[in-house]
Amino acid sequence: MKTNGTTIRSNNDKFIFQNSKSLVFNSSQYWATDNPFLRLESSGEVVQANGATLVSSDFGEPNRLRRLKLDSDGNIRIYSFDLRSGEWEIVWLAVQEICTVHGTCGPNAICMKDATNSDSTSCVCPPGFKKKSGDNSSCEIKIPLGENTKFLRLDYVNFSGGADQRTEAAFYLRVDKSETEQFEFRGMTSLLETTCPVTISLPLPPEESDTTTRNLVIIWELPDHRVVAVKCLKNVAGGDGEFWAEVTIIARMHHLNLVRLWGFCAEKGQRILVYEFVPNGSLDKYLFRSTPVPSNESLAQVLNAPILDWNIRYRIALGVARSVAYLHEECLEWVLHCDIKPENILLGDDFCPKISDFGLAKLRKKEDMISMSRIRGTRGYMAPEWVKMDPITPKADVYSFGMVLLEPVSGARNFDMQDSLLDNSEDWYFPRWAFDKVFKEMKVEDILDRQIKHCFDNRMHLELVDRMVKTALWCLQDRPEARPSMGKVAKMLEGTVEITEPRKPTIFYLVDE
Repeated sequence: MKTNGTTIRSNNDKFIFQNSKSLVFNSSQYWATDNPFLRLESSGEVVQANGATLVSSDFGEPNRLRRLKLDSDGNIRIYSFDLRSGEWEIVWLAVQEICTVHGTCGPNAICMKDATNSDSTSCVCPPGFKKKSGDNSSCEIKIPLGENTKFLRLDYVNFSGGADQRTEAAFYLRVDKSETEQFEFRGMTSLLETTCPVTISLPLPPEESDTTTRNLVIIWELPDHRVVAVKCLKNVAGGDGEFWAEVTIIARMHHLNLVRLWGFCAEKGQRILVYEFVPNGSLDKYLFRSTPVPSNESLAQVLNAPILDWNIRYRIALGVARSVAYLHEECLEWVLHCDIKPENILLGDDFCPKISDFGLAKLRKKEDMISMSRIRGTRGYMAPEWVKMDPITPKADVYSFGMVLLEPVSGARNFDMQDSLLDNSEDWYFPRWAFDKVFKEMKVEDILDRQIKHCFDNRMHLELVDRMVKTALWCLQDRPEARPSMGKVAKMLEGTVEITEPRKPTIFYLVDE
């Protein structure tokens, strides 16, 4: 299928894919790529003008019909026909947050996304407005504006772009002064004068939990039957005011690949966060079969976890990269994760990755975080600048992500790989070993996860794995300035920028004091 020079239009004529590179609604562009699409190959690969490619999640799978379509919701997607189920399934899409599509809702309406389904949205009316007759996506004012008016503050609402719910800025809506309707778009900052305004009955943390730096997590069901993960924090820096201010920032961060924060509480020394519950657990459970069973999981749960195929592993890596790029580059507040590891990558029902514990580094003392990382055995993910006492920048997260990115390829923890290879060399270093295998010995098969090595097909998976390994090795450069930004990392994984051969990572040592 060729797209170059062709304008694709949605069936409802609201949206167009212009010049094969930008999505437009009423002359307003809401998504674009630097390089126009040239054609969709039968393998699921989109070839672009600069020679780069985008790949679908089922890239290379044979005997599949595929089509690229601009849907009536304004998103452009690649569909693949699964012969086994007899259904078309989405294997790539341009817009991750559907409410950022201009025109999703009509005039005066606010786009709301269903947190459990990235494609499900609803259009609601702001206070003082009602649904327009015959048009469920638009709203009209209830009381015409008279001489006396007032402004209502709507937090989390962005007027431009059809209501992107991520903004920190408030939007003020003018209504007649006689308007008395209560409104729900109230920021959490308005709750700062109260203490735990919503009552949730929770069991008290056990007394012995006060002696550990581990955060206690309780799975709980709310009265409305939502299942949540309740995290009782330990070693939180600062007072209640600082805690509320920082958590309010975290609560404003909305991304498909971030775990949603639904509530929080600070009372009588207790600091509690209420998150959405992500049912499939963390990534480490699926990659490291020899990992000791966590106390809150049964052996059967770990052993029965399905083995992730290469396409799912790639999709997980890309989702994580996009979410960390969002934290670094798209938030109004600069947020570092500081603890990227498989345990903090949770998987939804469809194995959609969701990063947890983001932003909590701002609530911890630096010395607590470093000592906690040592206790929890995550030294293998820490960037060199942590132990060199150099300034910590977003490039520290890039390094951690690079180490995580190699693990879905190898199926082993970076610091366990040496033992599995029976290599006792004192200067053995996982990234350097991977570099030698891929770029010197040209034996990429030697680094592949033995659980699914037999499923590796050069034609189907080589490009995906090659892209993951090259990107990881660029992330693992010793000097922070040599590492790409997370935004570029996401583009490298997507295939929208060329990836040159990385320099060989150099070893550094973490010495226990």
